Amino acid sequence: MIVLPTIQGALSSELIRRDLIKPLTNLACGSDLSRDIFSYWQEGIYDAHLELQAVEGKEVRFSLQSLRRASQVLAGRHQHLGSVSGLCSSGRGWVATVPSPRPYLLIREDQSIEFKMDDILIRSCAQIRIDHSAAQGGKPRKIKIFHPVEIKDRVATINTKFLSDGLLAFTCSPKFDTSLGPQPWFFVPTGLGPSAEVPFESLLKNSQVNTRDLFLNWVNQIRFQEELSPLEPFSERLREIMKPLFQNKSVNHRPKLLRKVKKNLKLEQGQLIGENLVKGESPRIMAWMLWNSPRHRKLLLSAKASHLGIHWSQVKQGHLMVMVFVKVIFL
Repeated sequence: MIVLPTIQGALSSELIRRDLIKPLTNLACGSDLSRDIFSYWQEGIYDAHLELQAVEGKEVRFSLQSLRRASQVLAGRHQHLGSVSGLCSSGRGWVATVPSPRPYLLIREDQSIEFKMDDILIRSCAQIRIDHSAAQGGKPRKIKIFHPVEIKDRVATINTKFLSDGLLAFTCSPKFDTSLGPQPWFFVPTGLGPSAEVPFESLLKNSQVNTRDLFLNWVNQIRFQEELSPLEPFSERLREIMKPLFQNKSVNHRPKLLRKVKKNLKLEQGQLIGENLVKGESPRIMAWMLWNSPRHRKLLLSAKASHLGIHWSQVKQGHLMVMVFVKVIFL
């Protein structure tokens, strides 16, 4: 729950995702605020990293204007470009934010996807990257990379007919915001979609083992299945070097911090392979995203990595996990 703020100033109408009002009202006004990606897909919502929250305040009922302002505050907090809000018949309010300011995807009956761009996207994204992860496992595939400013007629078409069951991710690399790394904007199921099951889920249920070790064991079991070498846990020296990354409290990558850590690690004869950031209400939800998001799975299955550092913290609406993959020889 968030407290309804009082904010002065006009709203930017181009940031309001009106296409999400009806489907999110269906979800937000139910018995609870569902944050299950399959529920979103059933409602025709393909936005990634959707933040949906109930709103509380002194009033019994809220005005749409005040809710819109609250959604913009939330969007700024998460560095999202799209926001939306609504009222339930009970008087409860809800707000939501998404990285994308527009519903750029048009999914056709022939299984092709049209990505329709506008000035806002061209100003926001230096490039769009599309990756696919297959439900049956294996390394993810890079499907396409394009620069929006170069696309004729501002429409890119992706044919998913020959892709296996799984998940297609559309990622925006910010054009001007140097404080922000690549952001997933859309997750789209292909074929029958990804499985709702999590591989080796039983490993995440051992209450006698701390969460950091649970996930290290889980990652190594997946790597064993994919015929990759297991990863070693971080030494205290490595954890000290990676401390700036572990202090991140959002799922947004911070290029400045990554460059700093990469430089410090290089001085110790090490190499930064990458980081996974994932937020969820339970280890199971977080493991599902790590396995099915193509860019996350790519790091899980990196043949270059030798060590894995994991940091687990409590945040609003669940937990945040930072996974850092490195290659080291001496540390």
